[in-house]
Amino acid sequence: RELHALLATLPAILDGAEGPRTLTRLLAGVIRFCRDHPVIDKVLNDEPELIGAFLVGQLPSIIEQVRLAAEPLLADAMDRGLVRRCEPGNLAELLVRQVVSCIIVPPSSDIGVFMDQILVPLLEP
Repeated sequence: RELHALLATLPAILDGAEGPRTLTRLLAGVIRFCRDHPVIDKVLNDEPELIGAFLVGQLPSIIEQVRLAAEPLLADAMDRGLVRRCEPGNLAELLVRQVVSCIIVPPSSDIGVFMDQILVPLLEP
């Protein structure tokens, strides 16, 4: 149910985005969705000790699952010249790690601006 709610927000988030900004908007949208989710908000604010157990126990599996799903999509984006060519699995892993970090400790500036400033230079073809 929550995944469907997130997916429903994507068309508006990605509208008009091109090249690397497609990825930065997607990532910022995922981060906002997670930060606004009442369960995630409660855990982060009221039960932060659960975060460590999650990071150690669950995060490696999540990173691998997202890496496997995102790798062919990133490879296609590279083939089409939308993002800089690199090893797509490593890029997927970097992006997942960045998202998790920003969910747990959000940047002090707007997440969309933050993602554009740190990732667009890295992703420009």
